[in-house]
Amino acid sequence: MSGLANFFGRLNLRFVLLLCNFLLCYNAVIYAMDKYCYAAPNQLQNLTRYSLSDYLPEIGDQGDVGSCVGWASTYYGLTIVKRIEHGKEYPVFAPLSTYNRFCFFNNRNPCWGGARIDGSLDILEKYGCPLLSDYAFNYCAYDPDKKKYKDRLFGYDVLQHRNALQIKMALNSNRPVVIGIQVFAGGKGNSMNTKFLDSNGVIRIENFKSDYAVSAHAMCIVGYDDEIGGGAFKLVNSWGKEWGKSGFCWLRYSDLEILQNAYALIPND
Repeated sequence: MSGLANFFGRLNLRFVLLLCNFLLCYNAVIYAMDKYCYAAPNQLQNLTRYSLSDYLPEIGDQGDVGSCVGWASTYYGLTIVKRIEHGKEYPVFAPLSTYNRFCFFNNRNPCWGGARIDGSLDILEKYGCPLLSDYAFNYCAYDPDKKKYKDRLFGYDVLQHRNALQIKMALNSNRPVVIGIQVFAGGKGNSMNTKFLDSNGVIRIENFKSDYAVSAHAMCIVGYDDEIGGGAFKLVNSWGKEWGKSGFCWLRYSDLEILQNAYALIPND
């Protein structure tokens, strides 16, 4: 009997250890992928497409100011979030407010260069943003504004930017995803040139033989479709309606290695 008892004792100990390891891994996954209650992977099995486009404002144009982060995070991202919270007619937010304040807070020239996505989201979370109709500047400017606006970002998650499932889970949970994408040289232009999109607006990154990026650009992911390009995410750009497919393009799941980062914006719902 003592040998049998020892056997079951060892078996119980092994079970306890396995259970503990499982719980540790499970909690780690939940924290990384479900910090704010994301859609479960099994909920995606019958969803071949999803879109937040109904919450988008009109396609905008950043002009010659390097404010793509402000447009992706604020004009598109924050506006989508607030329309999810308050309704589809909620007004639009000022992209240059976020961009100009980021440059001022970080001692950068707003008329030269760009901004960081995470730093810009921190501004939206801490200070919020004025409406586009209320913002005083329509170009790059030094803006020391530290007013706390009533419309602030509830929170954001850092996603695994090469993980298509995680990005899809965020979108299905009504979280727009702001990304930084590498821009590659090649041909007559670069990988963001409209002539290098196919008839569906899919970026054909294989047309670029260069193994280095010449710059980076911020956009906002607002949907996905498993049928387009073998599976792709829908990106909204800030170069006007004439660019791409009426201001949009698609990035295939298989090309996510050209992303630098991805952030899911969390509505307060």
